Amino acid sequence: MTTTRPLEDLIKQLYGALILPDGFTPFFSEFIRQFNLRSGGVLMANQISGETRIIWCEGLSITDLSTFQTHYEHIDPLVGQLTQSQPGHFCYLGVETTKQLQITHPDYYQQWLSPLDIQYAAGAVLAADEEWVSQLFFQRRADQGDFTADERRTLTQLLPHIQHALHLYHLKVDQDKSHLLSQLLFDQIQLPVLLVDQFGNVCQQNAKACQYLAHTHSVKVLNRRIHWHNPQKTAEIRQAIQHSIAHEQVETLQLNSCQMMPVIVTVTPLLAVDTDAETGAAVFIYNADNKPTLDPQALMALFQLSRNEANVSCSLVDGLSPAEIAERHYLSPETVRTYIKRIMKKTDTSRQSELVAKLVASPAYYASSNQPIR
Repeated sequence: MTTTRPLEDLIKQLYGALILPDGFTPFFSEFIRQFNLRSGGVLMANQISGETRIIWCEGLSITDLSTFQTHYEHIDPLVGQLTQSQPGHFCYLGVETTKQLQITHPDYYQQWLSPLDIQYAAGAVLAADEEWVSQLFFQRRADQGDFTADERRTLTQLLPHIQHALHLYHLKVDQDKSHLLSQLLFDQIQLPVLLVDQFGNVCQQNAKACQYLAHTHSVKVLNRRIHWHNPQKTAEIRQAIQHSIAHEQVETLQLNSCQMMPVIVTVTPLLAVDTDAETGAAVFIYNADNKPTLDPQALMALFQLSRNEANVSCSLVDGLSPAEIAERHYLSPETVRTYIKRIMKKTDTSRQSELVAKLVASPAYYASSNQPIR
């Protein structure tokens, strides 16, 4: 380990991450640097379905992770040890294990370990229940050397604090989700959709999004951010989210992959009707030939909306600001805000995100027409 902070400073920074917009990402990034690590990550594995969710990762690309999960996870010795390990204890693998893998699993060594120069590894189970197991892992190159006795002692002392901080973090996330919208309502949306906060952090995803992310290798949620397997496209997604929230307008990207048909990512801002309302965006993911629409006629029948309220609802889901909605429908901004409040009352919603979710969860979101009612 290079010159590191005292354990007390690491613990302070760890718990301080609970109130940061980027969560634990800055802490773990600094941890990687301080401990002279090649890479590291936190993942959750479902013992029933076999699904794996990457919570945080640095030093490995989405392609690296997908290759490992698809071809090598079942033969990795560290994964095998962690499967049998109890929470709160580190497991270590060194050069002897790597040499053994050259003989027992040459493809794994030649196609993954050697190109990435992974020579040493450490891992621990953070928590486990009947369904999910959360795990922490770190990796080192050959030139970085094995974990020393002092480093192992520090990691052992820090591990209970990592477990506790992550537990508090998940409690906080669950609490934040309760302020966004009902998960039951969210899961009714038949398209993969993720809600992001004003910083672009993913704070909620519906059942379709969970299924989609579990079965695709091109897009993942890492460190609470949406990542495409191409770093340039990942940056474009991030820019689209930031631009959508900042300018209160819909942003659409087409992402291409040789492994699948083109994917459309549509970012719809969650506009604040009241000054103290939360801001953020809903990120929809769908195939290029499956763009959804919202039918104002169906909205009128479903929620007893007036013609103007139905048209405003469609524009709201399109991500237009009150001023833009007013211009589109020849109304004043004040009238538009009045309509939005009436719509929220008729749909029994109290937040912008809840209203948008209820509209897109309704049968009206899959009708063929999206033309204003005359």
